[in-house]
Amino acid sequence: MPLIKKIAAISEQYYDLAQARYRGGTDRFLTLLDAQRTLYAAQRQRVTDMLAKQSNLITPYKVLGGGWRETSAVAQRSLRYQNDVASCA
Repeated sequence: MPLIKKIAAISEQYYDLAQARYRGGTDRFLTLLDAQRTLYAAQRQRVTDMLAKQSNLITPYKVLGGGWRETSAVAQRSLRYQNDVASCA
């Protein structure tokens, strides 16, 4: 299991424990809020890492020309240029 997944899982356990302790009257609400903040930060980091991985997969594809399409205006100018060159020859 990657490190960020472990951190998210541990943060979730921490939050669950803090919530149970708060409901049982053992802990303060501030501790619960701190656990919640930690959990949300871990989840946000996990999403950020997933987005970075996807971006790292897409970038080389785009750099190598994948997904490139001519716009109609560019294609028309190119065709006009080719016709002009052909008529001059």
